[in-house]
Amino acid sequence: MFNSEEERQKWLDNLKEGDLVAIDYGRYSSKWMIKAIDRITPKRIITVDGVKYNNQGISKRDSYYWTKLEPITQEIKDSIKKNKLVSKLDNINIADLSLEKLESIYEILKDEI
Repeated sequence: MFNSEEERQKWLDNLKEGDLVAIDYGRYSSKWMIKAIDRITPKRIITVDGVKYNNQGISKRDSYYWTKLEPITQEIKDSIKKNKLVSKLDNINIADLSLEKLESIYEILKDEI
């Protein structure tokens, strides 16, 4: 996302309370959320949704799990949208769909099967 650590730090230094940031909360795969910055202290400790991030935009949850503030990109927006769609489609019992809907779905997905 950034070409250098200096570029990333400049982005972090320019954040203000209320700005939206992306946070990857997936432990083993990327699962993004977009949240507003609640508070920034004079030492640049950033609080988002009750979680504190250091002046490098990192929050260590434990020795193996940490999250990092990132700028919102189209790739991140698309990932969020895709995860929402997958979640909605996961809840559909395809056996309950009409023959017409099943045929339509099959036509769309037949190259994937």
